[in-house]
Amino acid sequence: MSFKEKSREEIVKKIDEFEKLIESKGLGAQKLQKAKRVQRDLNLGLMVGTAALLGGLTAWVLFRDRD
Repeated sequence: MSFKEKSREEIVKKIDEFEKLIESKGLGAQKLQKAKRVQRDLNLGLMVGTAALLGGLTAWVLFRDRD
């Protein structure tokens, strides 16, 4: 690796660390954390609901003609 590439990587790493610091300690950090949790919970709920729906439809299709 050349000196230029090492310098660039180090600068990018420092910028990323600074952005993470701002994200965790900056203005609106608590709201951002809450929004991430809400988004995660919604995504999990949608996945579980979709799986339940597909399972129910599969069971209905398999067992509807058993009369």
